[in-house]
Amino acid sequence: MTRGWAANEVARMNKEKVELALEYNDLEREMDRRILSDQELCRFRQVPKDLDRIWALEEIKARQRSRDRDILEEERNTAYFHAVANQRSRKKKVEVLEESNGLVEDQKGMMEIAIDFYRNLFAKEDRINVKLADDFCKPEELVTSEENDLLTKPFSEEEIKSVVFSCYAEGAPGPDGVSLLFYQRFWDLIKNDMLAMFNDFHQGRLDLHRLNFAMITLIPKEEGAR
Repeated sequence: MTRGWAANEVARMNKEKVELALEYNDLEREMDRRILSDQELCRFRQVPKDLDRIWALEEIKARQRSRDRDILEEERNTAYFHAVANQRSRKKKVEVLEESNGLVEDQKGMMEIAIDFYRNLFAKEDRINVKLADDFCKPEELVTSEENDLLTKPFSEEEIKSVVFSCYAEGAPGPDGVSLLFYQRFWDLIKNDMLAMFNDFHQGRLDLHRLNFAMITLIPKEEGAR
């Protein structure tokens, strides 16, 4: 759903960009022929600002995809960001997997190998009847009552905000489709909902079922990994 929304948003922005460019060209031609009205002059000044807004959004999206922080703001780096992201994508791409029957290069076969590997890796194992003796830890190594109270007390708004604002704002979007920049920019608007969610988690009322789902991506650690 998030991908579909993103694709539609890109298409909408591209259409708007073309329409604005055409409108600006028409106004510029009219300016050469006659004196524009006040309304037309106002529009002539506004169109470049609207185009700058779209270009800025495209640059932010490209920068998020590239995850490159060492860049200059408002320098029209979009092409550079795409190049960085594509280069990273090529480096991380696994071209072939090797199994007992030989090399597998087709996408479906590689996916089956990866799924089987991690299904076995994370499969439920029989519990081994081993436990620590009651005196394994020394008394001074145990958690004190004061430390336990600190660890189990409810979350505060200050510590949640500290974590949110300490994160890189323009990194890749999370499962909800937005980056940390959204939470930082609109903190005053959404902080009460965030605090309510953390309180539900603290009291054991938050549905954590989806945390058991994961997306596994194969990333080669060395060149030519199989």
